[in-house]
Formats: sequence, C-alpha cells, structure tokens
Amino acid sequence: MANEFYFEGHSKSQAPWRFHEDDGNREYKLKVRTSKATFFNSSIWCGGDPLWQEFGNSPTGLLLNSDACEERCAEDPDCFYFLWKDDLGSLSTYHCAGFKYCDSPTPYTDGKGSIFKKWTWPVVAEEFAQNVWCGGSGLWSVYGGNATGLLTDQDTCEARCASDDACQYYLWKDDPGADTRFHCAGFSSCSEQSPFGDGSVTIFKKRSKAQRDMDGLYHTPAGRQPYADFWYNNTWDPTAQYNGTVYGQWGESKTDTGFGTYIGSDFHHNGDLQEYYDPWEINLGKIYGVMDDLRLENERVQQKYIAMTKALITSTDVDGFRVDTPMQVPLNFYKVWAPAMRAHAQTLGKDRFGIFGEFFVSVQRYGTMTGRGRDNTMYNQDIFIDDIFTLKGGIVYPYYWYIFTAMVYKLPEYVDGLPLAYVEENKIIDTLDPATQRHEYAMWTFCNNHDNWRLQSMTGFPEFHMCLALITFWPGVPLHYAGDEQDFDSPGSALDGWAREELSPSLAWRAVRTQPNGNPADGDNFDMTSSTYLYIKRLNALRRAYFGEFGNEECDQIQTPTYKTPDVLVFIRGCSADKKVLLVANFHTSEQRLASIDAVPWSSGTVLTDCLVMQNAVQVSVEQSSVSITLAPLQVLVLSPAVESVPAAVVEVWPKHGSSLNGDLGQIILRIKFDRSMADSISNYVLLNGEASSFQCSGDECTKQVDMSSLSDGHHSLEVTKDALDQDGLAVGAAFRSEFMIDRQDGVIANSIQKLPGLICDNGAQICHKATGASWFRVQNVGSNWSEWRQYNESTTKWNAQFSVPVLVQYYSRLSASFIVGDCLAKTGERCHASWHEEMFLRGEFNDWGKHNEGRMMLISSFTWGINVSLSGFVRTRFTPVKDWSKSYGSHPVRELLYNVPDFDPRHQDFNVVPTLSGSEPCRKWMTDRELWSERESIASGAEFATDLWLSHLCTAASPQCVPDATAQWQCHGYTDGQDGAWCASVGTENCWEYGVNDQSEEMSSCGPCYCCRRKVKTAPTGTESTCCVKFNDLFLNYTVTSDLSQCAPSAAPPHHVSTSFTMRIQVGTPSNLEQISVESYKSSVIAALDSVTASVTVAKVSYMVLSTYQLSAVPSELEIVKSEICSLFAAADSCVVRTQTITGGRRLQGLATIQADAEVETSTLSSVSSLANLADDATALQAQLGSNPDVDSSTSLIISQPATTEMKLVTDVTTEEPVAPAVLIPETSTVQTALESSTGVSISVSLATTTTTPTTTTQGLPSTSLTTAAQTSVASTQTSALPAGTCMEVVVRSAGGADGNYADFSMNGLQVELSSGRGFSIVILTEDGGVQSKHVYDTGFEGEGSGPLASLLNGLPDGTAVLIAAMDDASDSLTPEARSSIQMLGATKISSLSYRDSYALIGIKGQSAIAEAHSSAGEGPIELKSNAVWMSSCQASTSAATGGSGAPLALRVKSAGGADGNFAEFYVNGALIDMESARGLSVVVLGETGAIVSKQVFDTGYEAEGAGPLVDLLESLADGTIVMIAAMDDASDSLTAEAKAAIAALGATKVDQISYRSSYALIGVKGRTAIAEEVAAPGEGSLIIEENLTFPLSFSSLSSTSPGASSSEAAQTSSTGLVVDGTTFSTSQQASSSEIGWSFEFIDGCVGYANVFRNALALALLCMM
Repeated sequence: MANEFYFEGHSKSQAPWRFHEDDGNREYKLKVRTSKATFFNSSIWCGGDPLWQEFGNSPTGLLLNSDACEERCAEDPDCFYFLWKDDLGSLSTYHCAGFKYCDSPTPYTDGKGSIFKKWTWPVVAEEFAQNVWCGGSGLWSVYGGNATGLLTDQDTCEARCASDDACQYYLWKDDPGADTRFHCAGFSSCSEQSPFGDGSVTIFKKRSKAQRDMDGLYHTPAGRQPYADFWYNNTWDPTAQYNGTVYGQWGESKTDTGFGTYIGSDFHHNGDLQEYYDPWEINLGKIYGVMDDLRLENERVQQKYIAMTKALITSTDVDGFRVDTPMQVPLNFYKVWAPAMRAHAQTLGKDRFGIFGEFFVSVQRYGTMTGRGRDNTMYNQDIFIDDIFTLKGGIVYPYYWYIFTAMVYKLPEYVDGLPLAYVEENKIIDTLDPATQRHEYAMWTFCNNHDNWRLQSMTGFPEFHMCLALITFWPGVPLHYAGDEQDFDSPGSALDGWAREELSPSLAWRAVRTQPNGNPADGDNFDMTSSTYLYIKRLNALRRAYFGEFGNEECDQIQTPTYKTPDVLVFIRGCSADKKVLLVANFHTSEQRLASIDAVPWSSGTVLTDCLVMQNAVQVSVEQSSVSITLAPLQVLVLSPAVESVPAAVVEVWPKHGSSLNGDLGQIILRIKFDRSMADSISNYVLLNGEASSFQCSGDECTKQVDMSSLSDGHHSLEVTKDALDQDGLAVGAAFRSEFMIDRQDGVIANSIQKLPGLICDNGAQICHKATGASWFRVQNVGSNWSEWRQYNESTTKWNAQFSVPVLVQYYSRLSASFIVGDCLAKTGERCHASWHEEMFLRGEFNDWGKHNEGRMMLISSFTWGINVSLSGFVRTRFTPVKDWSKSYGSHPVRELLYNVPDFDPRHQDFNVVPTLSGSEPCRKWMTDRELWSERESIASGAEFATDLWLSHLCTAASPQCVPDATAQWQCHGYTDGQDGAWCASVGTENCWEYGVNDQSEEMSSCGPCYCCRRKVKTAPTGTESTCCVKFNDLFLNYTVTSDLSQCAPSAAPPHHVSTSFTMRIQVGTPSNLEQISVESYKSSVIAALDSVTASVTVAKVSYMVLSTYQLSAVPSELEIVKSEICSLFAAADSCVVRTQTITGGRRLQGLATIQADAEVETSTLSSVSSLANLADDATALQAQLGSNPDVDSSTSLIISQPATTEMKLVTDVTTEEPVAPAVLIPETSTVQTALESSTGVSISVSLATTTTTPTTTTQGLPSTSLTTAAQTSVASTQTSALPAGTCMEVVVRSAGGADGNYADFSMNGLQVELSSGRGFSIVILTEDGGVQSKHVYDTGFEGEGSGPLASLLNGLPDGTAVLIAAMDDASDSLTPEARSSIQMLGATKISSLSYRDSYALIGIKGQSAIAEAHSSAGEGPIELKSNAVWMSSCQASTSAATGGSGAPLALRVKSAGGADGNFAEFYVNGALIDMESARGLSVVVLGETGAIVSKQVFDTGYEAEGAGPLVDLLESLADGTIVMIAAMDDASDSLTAEAKAAIAALGATKVDQISYRSSYALIGVKGRTAIAEEVAAPGEGSLIIEENLTFPLSFSSLSSTSPGASSSEAAQTSSTGLVVDGTTFSTSQQASSSEIGWSFEFIDGCVGYANVFRNALALALLCMM
C-alpha cells in the first residue's frame, strides 16, 4: 500500500523537503489518501449559486492546488460536486467552487475548468429495513442539523454501534429534506418496528471489524489507518528529537540538534527525498515521492519490524535477506534489527544467516553499514562505530563502473581501477565475520543488474563473457542477473518495462525483436544447453574447484604486477599455494596487448594452461619468476599449473528445450548429448517425465526411440539426475532438465497466437479452448473485469459473450501468463476484430488534445488501431483508450544513467563523458541502428510517469533531434575556439542551442551583461504538411508511423459467413454402441441433414453421459450428503449432478421421505462409460456407499427406478458463407438420426440440448447485448408447472455484477432455468404452481433501452405474481426512476442503492413484501438468494409446519467452527439456515414453546470483549424448559467468565469448561434440564455439527434436571494456531500461488512478507524498509 499519505497543503506527491536541524517547524501533518473524486465534466458551471467559491491568480488557501479545493468539498456535507481550474490563459488562473447539485449545468466561460464528483467512504453495511424505528427508546439516539460528533457520517455512527456489545442494529439518516437532517441511533434488536416520521432513514445490521476494514481503511487502536500494523499520529511533540546518528554519502555523521517531531507516529512526516547527498533527506525522506517512509529509528517501529521478520524466517525457511536500498534507512535500525535476525536464525539452526544490502551508493556510505561500520574519521584504522555487526556485505558498484567505463566508453585504461578500488574499499569497510571471527570479503560483484542496460546490449557478447570470467575469479560473490545465461539483450533498464525479461516471459518482447529469430526472452527460455549457460556453469565449477575451501583469509588476497599494465587486468588469486590461478584480460576492443606479471608463485619452467576451455587451451611457461603473454582484443585467460576437473554437462538435447511437436511424426528419437563420455550406469540416471525410461547410452550420448502415440498432449521433460557419473566417476553434481511439448491441436501455447476465431463458440454461450500446455486461465469481455483464475482442465467453459464485444482469454503455462488470445462475434455470426481496449483515441497538439476533434482511431485488425493525421511539424501526442485521460500511453522519459568514477580515484575530478541514456527514444535508436526496426517503429508505455510521444510531418516515430524546452531562458555564452561576435550573430541554432546577440530586451534580461547569449531550443521543427498513418497495437504497445495511408484502412473483410452452435445428444441402447459412432460419421450426418446448405461442421467438445433414476427413502435434511455420496461412487467421471424431488404420496416413516433422484454422470473418456453404467446399475454398491457415511441415517435406502441409459454429447459449431439465417444451420434431429443410423447400423435417439423449453423475450440495447442461442425465439410463452402437486419448490437467484464474475442465473429445485442472461436485469415470471410463465433480459446499462419495457412488464403484472430478478454486468446506468419504482412494487427496498456494476438479486411478490432481496456494491463479490416458494400453497403448508405448533416436528442443527477450523457459526431449523450474522464469540438462538425463534444474538467473548455479562443476563432471564442453541465462532474463550460458563451449564451443558482458545463448541440445551446435544473440539480438530429431531411442545419427562450453578473451570488452555515469536502470534498458513513460483504468507495485524525460491537458488526475502 505504497503512497497512502500525502502532506497537508501540498500535492498528493512530491512535497518539498522541509527538515532543518535548527527549525522547530520542520515537518508536515500527514493526510490519508482517501479521496477518489471522479471527473464529471469539463467547461461547465453547475448552475445557480455555489455553496462557496474562491478565484484569483495566486495559489493560496483553497486555490493552492486541487487537493485543497477537494478537501474543502469533503469537509462540507452539502457539497457533492466541486469545480477546479488552473488555467494560465484565463482571467482568473485559479477557481475553486462547491455545489450541492449539478443536474442543470451551464457553460463555463472563463478558461478550462473541470467539475469533479465528490467521493465519500463507502459503507457497505447490510440494510435491514427502511423508514422504520426499531421499537423502544433504543440504546442511544443523537440527531441534529450539523454533521458533527456521531452525526459526522455513517461510518462514525456505525463505529459507535461496533463499540457497543449490546448494539446489533443502528439507524442512519442523512436527508436534507427532513426536519432534522442527521440522525444516528443504536438498538439491541429490531424485531418490533414502527414507522419513522421524519424523512428517509435506513436500519443497518452491525458488522464485525473485519467486515468494516473492507471499506478501505483498517480499524486499529490508533483509529482508522491505511496500514494495519504501522500507524500515523499527527500529535506534535515540540521537545522530541530524532534519536540516533545518521550518515551521509561521504561517511559523515549527523545528529539532531533541533526540536519537535511527530514522535508518536510510525511514519516520517518529511517531504520527498530529492537530495541524495543530504544525510537527513536520504535517511528520513519519502522515497521517490511514492513510498511511505517508516520511522525505523524509533524503538517501537523497530520491534514491530523485528517480530514480522522473525516470523518470515521461521515460516518461509529463508537463509538470508537482501535489503533494498539500505542507505535510505537510519543506521541504528540495523544495529538493533540485524543482531536480532542472526540470533533468531541461530535458534533455527541457521548459523550463517546472511544479511546483504543493495549498495547503490558511495563506498564511504556503505562503509557505515558493513560489519561494525566505519565513518569518515576511522578509515584504515582498527576502530569502528561500535561493536555491533550489521550487514555482512552487499551489491557494490565500484568494480562495475570501471568495467563499464573500459568497455562501454571504450576507455580500456580505466581497468586499472579494479585493483585500486579493492585496496581503497578494504580501508573503509569492516570484513570481520562475527561467527567465524575471520575477515571475509563478502561483497557481490556483477556484470549486469536491473538498474542499467545489459552490458551485452551496450557492447557485445565478447565483452560480456570476459566480464563473467573476471567476476568469477575476483574476490567476493559473483552475482548473475537472471537472463544473462540465455543471452537476453533487450535495450533499456528497469524503468523501461520491456527490459525486465528476468521477471517472466512476456508479450512485450514480441515487439522488441533483438535477434534475427526474435527475442530470446519470448517463451519458455531456461535452456540449460545454451552456450552462455554452459559457460557460466563451467565458471562456477572452476570457482568451486579452485576456491572451494573459502576457509582462510588468503582467499581474499590478490597479487597484481608491481608495474603498470596498460589496458590489461592481471592478478593472481588462490586459497592455498597449490591452487592459485592467474587471470589476464585485454580490455582493448581492437588491438593486442601484452600482459605480464612478476614474482609469480610458480617456479621457472612451470607450464600454465587456460582452464576456461576444454579443448585447444592456450599454454604459457613461467620464465624467471614471471609470466608474459600477448592477448588478442577482448581475450581473457585463466591460467593454472593444473586444470581442475569439473563435472560433466549436457551440451545438446532433442527435442530442443521449449520446442513443440505436433504429434504427426510417428517415431521420434529422444537424444541427450554430454560434453564427454559417461559411465556405463548413465542410463539409470536419464529420465523421461520423471521416470527412468530405458535409454540406450554409449559414450557421450543417450537416445530413446519413442512412438509419438505414446506421448500425450502437454509438457514433457528430459532429465539427468545430479548423481549421474562420467567415465572417471565424477558426479555431474547438478540436475539437468529440459522440456518440450506435444500439441496436436496446434494451439495457443505452442504458437503464441493472439487471434483465435472460434474461441467464442456455442453462439457465445461457451469458450472453446485450444491451449494444450496451459495450467490456468481467466476470461474477460473487453470492458468488463477479468474472471478469477481457474485451473485449465476443460476443453470448453461456460461463458456469456456479447455481440461485437471482444472476448480475451489469458492462459498461464510454465511460469508465464503471456499467452493471450481474443475473438469477437458479431450479430450476423461473422467474426470481428479482437482488442485489448473497447476504443482508442490519438490526441495531441495537432487536435488540441482531443478538443478540436476527438481523434478516434479505427480498429483495423485484431489489436491494431489506425488513424490518418495531417501534420506540419513535430507535435506531442498520446494514445488513450478513454475520454477522461484516466489511462494513456506515452513514452518512457529519457534519463541519464547514474554513473561516476569513485572519488578515491584522482581521475574523478576531470572525468567527463557523454552520459548513457535510457528511455523510449534511446531504445528506439538502438533498435533502428541495428536494423531491427525501421525509422517508423517504436514502442509506447503505460507507466504513470510516461511523457508525451512525438509525431511529425516526416511520418517517422523519431523524436525531434532537439527536444524543445518551452521554459528555456537565455543565458550567458562564453566563446570557444573559432567563435566571436560575428559568429554569434549568424550561427542561429547549433547542437540544440539557439544563439543570439543580447538586444537588452526583457526577454534576454536573464543573459545579464553578456554580448552573446544562448538558450535551449524552445520550439519544435516544422515543415511541409504531410498526412501520416498511425497504427497502435494495444496488446504489444508498439506503434508505427508511415506515409502509406493504405495501412490505416480496415483490413479486408473476411469472407461473409454465418455460424451457429448447438449441443446434440445421441442416446444408445448399450455403452458398446457408442464405439460405433465416430465424430466424423456424426459430422457427415449433420452435413447431410442440412441438405442444400454448404457448411463446415466442427465438433468443439465430445463427452459421454450416463443417466439413471433412483428412488430414495431418506431424511430430507440429509439430501445434500446423500447426493454427495452417490456422486462419490462415480469418482472416475468428470462431473456428477444429482437432482432430487419428493414423491407426493410416498411413504413417510420414521422421518424418512420418498424421493426421486436423477443422476447425470459425464465423462470425456469413452472407455470409462461401461464401468460407470455398471456402477449406476449396482444398487448394492450404492447402498453400501450410503451406509458408509455415519452422517446418513441408517434407515436410508435406495432402489433403481430406471436402468442407466448412455448418451453421446457433442458441442457443435456450423459455419457457412451462404446468406442464411443462423437458425437454418440447426438440423432437424430426425434427419440426423436417420443419416447416422444408416451409416453406423446402430439404433439411436437424437435430441437437441440447446433448444429451450421456454422461449425468452430479450430486450436489447446498444452498444452491447448478451448473446442468445440460435434456437431461442423472441416471443414469450407460458410453461406449465412440472412439479408434482403438493411439492414445495426451492428457488435460488444468483447475481454477479461486472466486477464480481458477471453472471445472472436462476434455479428451481436444483434445475437451472435456461436463460441467456446479459447486461442489465434478467427476469423470470413464475406461475402460482411454480412454473415459468416467461423470461426476459432488459439492458439497463450504458445507453441501454430496457427500462421502459421493464417497467411496462412489471406494472402490468397482477398482484400476487412471483418475480425473480438478477442483475448482471451493469444494470444501473440507464435504469430510470420509473423502472426502479416498478421493481419496488415487488416489495424491493434496496433497489434505490443500486450503482454501477453492483450485484442485485430479488425474490419478490407484486404488491407484497419481498421474500428475499440482496445488494452488494461492485467489488464486494457475487450474491445468492435461496428461499422456498412461499406463494405456493404447498410451501405455505410446509412453512407452517416448520415454524412449530402442536405436534410439529423440528429438525435442529448447530454448526460451529473456531478460528482455526473454518470460522463460522450456523443454525438450521428443518434444513433451513437461520438468517443470522454470526461473529466472534457465542451465537445464541432461543426457541419458544412451539419451536418458533424468539431471539437471535451474538455475544463477543473473545479478547478484551465484554459480551459475557449480557450473555448471563439473557440466559438467566429464560424460563425453565426453554430450548437454547449455542455455537462458538473464531474465539469464544478469552473473556468467557465463570458466571457465563455457569449460565451455560444451567442449560444442561457439561463440556463448557473445555472451551479453549479458538475451539469449536455447539450446544442444543434446555434451561434447567439435561442438554439435548453438546460437543466441543480443540482448535485444529475440525468443525462440529450436532443435530436432533424434536416434536413440540416438548415433554420433559425423560430429561433430567441439572443444577443451575454447575461448576466451571477457568483453566481453559490457550492454544496458538500459528507461530509465536516474542509473544506475538503469527499465522503461518501457506497459500498456494497460481504462479507456481512462490509463496505468500499472511500474518496477524496485516503484516505480509514474501519469499521466493528460483531454480534451487538461495532463498532470499526482499525487504523494503523505508
């Protein structure tokens, strides 16, 4: 949650620095970033007089900035809109005004002003009732006309209820039209209601803290905070100081001599870090203007961080921390934190726990943080800041800068800086290790990192390989940047997003093709046979062989020549006398150089051999204790008397890593080749798909012939285990793995395609996948939210597509989610273009940024937008997919890479080179210089800091050679050789500077007294007007500018074709008959049935069905368990659904009902159909399965009503180029049946599954509509009830707005109503006997026209009609007041709250109260309503029985789950869930004499809660014989007093003493009697269910009495459910990441840490401790 604060009175980022040592007013108050005002309109005035306004030309007060204006509106409860203007071209530069309404706007006439809609905290409490008072006087009641105290806002009112255990409901009113505008009141219950007489009010249910935290801020002991664990505090302490000493870039120390700070805050209240050389700013400033800076020098904050990181070590088993930018944290934090980490790690057996920093800073600065630390007064002395060890070492830059200077700037003489840096650095840093008491140089050296361009992209691979050898044998730890081993070479640095190839494969690199065959970062690229990977592997092996001991300080000593060796690096290093190596390297890129060294440790005549290569190694002899050799340009040798043996390596594999085979090759030969001959046992260590597989091995090669038919579609692996031996008995030491894929579909993963016609299938009702190798996927209708990620284990997915709206599917495969495909289907059945965005605009100076014309681009091909523009010079532009600029694509700004020669090198004083640049334009030039792009190509950026793109009359993507600076001022120019006054007067512009003679004008006054002045170019070049075609790909983000205008014309329309989809079901007599029916014979039969229409037929999915019907005698409340047990017998199937209905007139004995169960089992495997059919007909096995579950009544029985039938189910797509209606493409089933029987000789029955039994009326509106199946009509009809007489029907309504899943569906008695829902409202009208009368879809979204027809339909219904309603996508934008009113006539009370993309569901009755209604705001998840159809007489009878009465049976069930076992408390009566919002503590339901519910309450008896007292009061007030149900949730023990336990014991409870921390507990008790049922379970033992069937009124003759004062023990043991560190409990539940490359661990109080392990490397956690 970075950047959650901004500074009072300043813009929401980039506040200037304000800290001074001697200034008491040196910090800012922090303001929480809660505001999210939305753009409403531009250049309008909201009509009438404003609530307040200020205007002028000075940025002060309300005119300081937009934040100040917005805050004024936020503080005014009457303000709902505000105007902000900052326009230098208007009469008043600044204008701020507030308005209550903006429904009658008028033009704004003074410049460019914008109207914003105020944002208020969403309070999403569940509405309980409207316009009522909850009876009695309430717990408290406050009202008035001013928004103060409890009346400030709803959130404040709700907080008052949340703090009162007795409060279960609260009233909130903010009605400007009422006599008293604001009202807040709390109630313990709301069972009795009376009308509220003053305005509109709402009663809300109380919410838990966790629920309230979802509103946007955490509720903490410090109030509402943006972070759960670290809190800000704006209390100023005028005497407080910053504790500890801070250090600057040069090792200088500073202590606070001023006074005053917000010492009680966990955050620094200073401005943004801008001056990195200021010791105060670097330690105490806000990082980059976006990262909230913790007060880490404070002990309170330190201890929080220590607790969090201790838990991180324990729960993730990391071996060290790599600390990001540690120089931005005060040193005294590390002095406390680092020892605590090492001590804690040691208790876990980690004796050498590593703590390293990223030292992107001077040697003097990181010298203060290494070991015990030295400041600038201690160098080259055995004295330190103190005796506390901090960081072991870290990533250091001096060596990189010298390599960079020598290679990139081609200044090879600077290579002598490496030995110099090593000597000077060791004078400054402390290398003593506290564990070994040995000096150990542990700095990390590197050739590449993410903050700079890769060395190989700036120079070449020879330079890069030489650098790799150097860092391998140099002291310290060589650090390899991921991707170097695969020759990644994309231009750019970390800020250029396309240059982050190490993160994962991405689509971006398909636009940045750095090599002739593409970009090596595209696709699965961890190829262990790549040449650079093998080179690094050998280097690492040599490093282990020569320096593997690392056990003495000699390892870190280097010997260099006693004389200069220009352009050449020469050094000797080793851990012992017999294992030393000599490295010589020529850094000159074009000339030979002599490398030599004297006083070598080898005797004359010793032959030294280069160990970097295996063959044709260079050799040189020692002569007179010296070595001399001539090196070629960029040649590096590592010479040794004895070349150490290194493990064997795999150098070649087939199929190549990452390749894909289509399965048509028949026989293939798998091949693995080593770099040497291997032992005879090698075949035992070569694996195919993880198993030994009889490879034939000889010499250096292993092969296996494989029949392709034996390899399934998907990923396959070839491996060599680490124990494999070469012919000399040396183990390879590290496992080898390579992967290839078989894809007979030729699909998305194998081919990386972006457009897939047919992806939308079944007329938009399904997605037909073609993604062999994928493991996860998600789907999106463009313009809506993505679905949740789902496992990829299906060939089709149910989906609601929309006409002319592209559908995107993103697949995840092998560590990459870069596989995105799209499809689009028009109303005509033709394909349209897919795109990432709904629309695209090109706006810039040429069209006044969209005001002259909007710059709308045309989608000319999939993902590519085009527009022709006329230009007469260079202009700034941007691509934007929205009208309000909330998203746009520009250019990464050009920036200089941070760089300098270290200051201990005397050359730093006059070192001067043209800085290396990064950003879009330098990267574009890199690509064009290498002829990888033309001048017309470039790439855009969606980063927040992106600047404008340049277009020009030249029709290229190039920026102007001199980028103009509109703010440039004239300055004095000093002449150089050849320049004089005449030159100044005539030169004009040169090297992006404009020169001129000082004319003493005001414009040139900034030049002072100088004669010759200059300034940066202020205007962009112009030229003859040209029209250019601009194309932009919104998936890859690359764009092209060309003079070929035809390229911006829409691509040729695809051949006219019409398509439709349907599902055909073919029933056969026996499963064996299915083998006679092939897909090809079916397709031929369909084509034959279409007769005169020429069409192509595709079968998207084939599956097989086993259908069977049973008669059950079962307890109705156990039906879900019974259905689950039936399906568990068909575990081999892909899916199983059992639908049940009670048989009227069936026997009902001992609580058992006669029930019909229809089972539908589906499998994609033909061979399993027979066994599934046999199981379906095996009544004995089914009966045994039911009997095996103790939760199923032992009297439950099952008999087969109808033997199993088998079917073939085929999802079919038919396409034709003939101009016919889609319905024509659905064949007559009888014709298909005849043709198929004729061709197969099998007797079958064919039916069309997609034809709906009840046609649907769909009211559609533009621009988008939901797709409906071709078999549906647009005429409503009546469907009679299929329910047996006397059956009570259960109705379910589900709704998910566009942000929460995007669906609307209905089911009745478990059968889904067939309806192709779409945007807006889906409506089902029901008959009195439970049948479907009609179904409708009304588009009430953006520009939808469904409100009128919807209102007409509902207004025309007779009173008493039952109506089901569900919202999908967005149903609010065009929902008129008349339409809302018509829904309210169904008893709806929450429809007025419906907003953009909310979820909404209703089971309503015309002219009566609604049966059920639910509403949730966008982003809060989908909703589901479930109720009996109480308007039916059969349901009214059963409802009467369920509510109790003389002789009425009640089935009671209580469920409990403590915090460790599911965290819920639920109660059921006759199988129906009691509507009750349970929370921490004990939930209590009291039943009356007839079994009716008397009260439902929750008593918080958890930590520091006060619910025990009210619980005792309730239970003691009950009469003897009262039945009470109790369930524990979360924790109910911490504040459960002895008195409360005694009161529960008076209900007959005997196990209440066993309730411990977060245990589960359930009770059905009777006041003054023995309990009916009771169970308790310790945390971790699972949840509980108790149940009992009772008949009311109860007879207590068999129930013994208990003493009301039953004893209760207070020795409840507290059991931790997580990790305990210093008394703090941290949850260590591991959540599997769909990315398969890491783990996320969540801790209490919101502390979150991350750990990742990459390819068996050291596990290091990255901590940003700013």
